[in-house]
Amino acid sequence: MGAQLTCGCCAKEGSLIDDRQDSRMFFCRKPCGLDELETDFSCDPAGAFFEDTLLSACLSEMDKVSFSFASSANLAGLRWCFVYGANPTACDSNGTSLLHVAARAGSYQIVKDLVLRSTDVNAVDCAGWTPLHVASCMGRQDVSFYLLQAGAKSSKTARGQTPEDLCSHPHTKEVVIGFEERRPKVAQVGLPTRSMPAFDAMGSGDELGASLHFEPFFVPREPVLHEPRHREDLQQLGVSIFNRSPGHGIAFLVAIGIVRDFPVEINNFLVRLNADREKIGDYLSEEYPTAQTLRLEFLNSLPLLGTGVLTALQTVSHDLTLPRDWLKVDRLLRGVAHFWWKQHEEEINERRNEGGASSFRDAPDDSGELFGLDLQRALLGTEGFHRLLFSTLMLYRWLRSGHEMSINTWVQLNAGIEGAGNDFPFHVQMAIHKAVASNELKLQADRAERLAKPPFPALRGRAFVRYNGRPQTDGDLAHWPQASPHVLAAEGGVLAAGRMSPQPAFVQASRARTALTAFAQPFDAGGSGSTDEEATWLCLHQWLLLLASSDGAAPFAFVSLKKVALLRADARVLQVTLARRVEGDWPSVAVDDDWLELCLLLGDGRFQVLEAPELVMRFEDEADFQNWAGYLRELCCEDPERRRAALKVPW
Repeated sequence: MGAQLTCGCCAKEGSLIDDRQDSRMFFCRKPCGLDELETDFSCDPAGAFFEDTLLSACLSEMDKVSFSFASSANLAGLRWCFVYGANPTACDSNGTSLLHVAARAGSYQIVKDLVLRSTDVNAVDCAGWTPLHVASCMGRQDVSFYLLQAGAKSSKTARGQTPEDLCSHPHTKEVVIGFEERRPKVAQVGLPTRSMPAFDAMGSGDELGASLHFEPFFVPREPVLHEPRHREDLQQLGVSIFNRSPGHGIAFLVAIGIVRDFPVEINNFLVRLNADREKIGDYLSEEYPTAQTLRLEFLNSLPLLGTGVLTALQTVSHDLTLPRDWLKVDRLLRGVAHFWWKQHEEEINERRNEGGASSFRDAPDDSGELFGLDLQRALLGTEGFHRLLFSTLMLYRWLRSGHEMSINTWVQLNAGIEGAGNDFPFHVQMAIHKAVASNELKLQADRAERLAKPPFPALRGRAFVRYNGRPQTDGDLAHWPQASPHVLAAEGGVLAAGRMSPQPAFVQASRARTALTAFAQPFDAGGSGSTDEEATWLCLHQWLLLLASSDGAAPFAFVSLKKVALLRADARVLQVTLARRVEGDWPSVAVDDDWLELCLLLGDGRFQVLEAPELVMRFEDEADFQNWAGYLRELCCEDPERRRAALKVPW
């Protein structure tokens, strides 16, 4: 876990840590009781949670989701978790509570909501940290002050640290030290109220960074190969891979040059080719850099100008299905709110500069819902609009699942989720609730779902594959990981492997042969130290040999057979060996200098090319061996007529 690199004190910004060869050994340079002490220990959680600490605590799925929302500023999301049965007092295996998590994130409104739900403000984790320790350590001034008012005590951690010892921010330290212990405490009530106590005026960190929006830097990738022929079949193949695993499908489509690596072209291609709308929604809401880039371009292209809450949800769900995963849909709706607000700000500026009339209607419709600029005037900012979108979608799903929720209950649920703890206007919420309750919100597209059917492969079957790879080098020998291509693809590729630049002809052959031999290390699939094989499902489409973990799974790699020769076909061991056919303008300086290329397809949408002297496939059944050996003998021969004939006639 990442938290094991620093103690709670050193987790703050500005702390200095001297790394050692062992990442768990370091000098702490902050006053946390470990000055000038080199030791080996597990660090304090300090309000952080991890996937393994949630799993080992045996929490329900909704409890796990509530931890993620407690670490955000989406108060609506956290409250809906409680509606669906999440426990406000849930803790992970380190004893980290939702209040610890919220104190670390610094969302004043979420901390307040948890306190009003009677969560223990003095709860301690495995290291003796209370939420006040966490808030003080992270410099959350308003949260620290509120916790003190709610009855938080200045206790000591297992290392003997008090909240003031952990303070690095001078104003936070002043609040913690100078607090009057006998100041009246906050009323402990079970449900949040719409009234705003006097101490709410201190402000909140909820809107911190709300106006900031960072877009990823994007550099288009060049395809590994171009397949101008059989384009329609390869398009269908790529879409079918996308429908099984979106990231692998995008990597495949870009790698073979079917679609250029531009976000707008990828999005349009998937919609035009009728890719699975549920898969589109799931992938665009991922955290991967590639998915984030596609998401921003997709949302930026939506006609959100002049829409309301309901029509904005309908607009975004026209070409995709909103994810069922709460964190994914929260991520997607945050982007919708950003671009909705941006488009209306641009409309305001255009009206101000040109004085022209708007092209859309601001007046409410029969349901009373506000649209466009009228709705924007009723809201305080994009963060509030994001939470209103989220709460509306949750209301829609709650009612569609057979439950009931009155307008008063929903308004109470939305209390204080607008910016700085304010409420949305009642007439805005009433119109939305009325439309959702009367089934006026339709989030399913009218067009029928027609998923692309994958082309039937020329050959398919199971084999045991052995693949020897070599890494890139800049003069020094790089470490080649002892892992199969399947494992490498699952782990996100390998930095030490990939394409190598062709070597000039004047390089001495003996030197090149020595270097390449040193790099040619077979993988150890079993981890036992001996060369082993990996069971792989093979599918042959046109020139492309796809490798997958099982029948029906998305391929994790492919090999183009256009420049591959059948090196050996050994009937005694039912083994076929493929190698690269030597040709081109760069003459080989060594016998094994021309290696075949295997393209890894990664689940996040990236791809990576590895190189190997040969690809060995061993079959279990003699009939399978004869089919594959016979077909590959024709497909990989030097006679172009025989190769073309092999493509037309399935074996």
